[in-house]
Amino acid sequence: MGKLSQNLSGRRYLLISFFFSFGCLYLILYFYQNHLELEETSTTIKPQIIHWTKLKTSLDCYYSVQDDALPSLENENFSTGDKAIFFHETSCRGGINSRQACAIESAARLHPKWQINLLFNSPVTEYIIKNSNLVKLLKYGNVKLGRLKINQYGKGTIVEDILTNQLKQSAHPIEHAADILRIVTLHKFGGVYLDTDSILVRNLEALPPNWIAKEEDSQVSSGAMAITKDGFGRNLTTAILTELRDTFNPKSWSYNGPAAIKRVLNRMCPNYTNCKDLEVFSPKDFYPIYYTKHKFYFENGTLMNMEHPYMHHMWNYLTKDLKIEKYSPYATLARQFCPTIYKMYGDQFGE
Repeated sequence: MGKLSQNLSGRRYLLISFFFSFGCLYLILYFYQNHLELEETSTTIKPQIIHWTKLKTSLDCYYSVQDDALPSLENENFSTGDKAIFFHETSCRGGINSRQACAIESAARLHPKWQINLLFNSPVTEYIIKNSNLVKLLKYGNVKLGRLKINQYGKGTIVEDILTNQLKQSAHPIEHAADILRIVTLHKFGGVYLDTDSILVRNLEALPPNWIAKEEDSQVSSGAMAITKDGFGRNLTTAILTELRDTFNPKSWSYNGPAAIKRVLNRMCPNYTNCKDLEVFSPKDFYPIYYTKHKFYFENGTLMNMEHPYMHHMWNYLTKDLKIEKYSPYATLARQFCPTIYKMYGDQFGE
């Protein structure tokens, strides 16, 4: 009996020791894992809300490569995608504001199988890429950033002299760069170009390969258009670039943009009728609110058939300083079509 009692006591001791050791190991692993999770959470970087200063009129940033972390469009490995939407950021900010980010997100969400290309004329630092609203946009796998170096980008094109020389004497260099570069991009790659002061509300998949839209019955706009890089599209961009080369006006704000396209189209299909390979959409499809009524987007209220157009254009030149009211059509559209960006900014959206 004595030996049996000793054996039972020994086994009981071993079992207790085993479970005690197992319990200690479990607790150690549990606290270690949770410590790591807490540590990871505490070091996760939350994107910062950056309020950019007013735009400069100097083009110095176009020629700078200081601290630039963006891949260059001149790199042979840079691909814009088979189905592409292009946005140009032609200021010297080195980043984008909430309204611009909203435009990018709306396009990315509606076109998951397309590549959304955001092209910068100026350097963007690694810090901005990793700490600004760009973090949110890059979570969409179809958003790609690229650096456009204007001298190299324009080399060999019809408008090379404008981009490398004449632009420096322009009274509106940022605007003129934007007017010309969008056509150069469509000439090089083909695809869809959209302004960054817009919100897409419908998918563009079913639209024809070449299209443009009127902002009023007698005037086309260059804020939304699709042009192929070959065939009719190639002929169209060649004609527009030739018109720009021959008639560039460094003093006029609008003569080199939509007006240049209008002059070309008037020769091809007067009054925008029988344009054959080019679909010309009415204002209600891409510019449902005319620029003279731009405040409707910003004031509290509702708009009828807000989802009927393909796009809403916000007329940034006139509205950049307007506050976006919480229950305005702009805010309503942003909550639905760029929810990630709108949530990031909250009441500061649009500032």
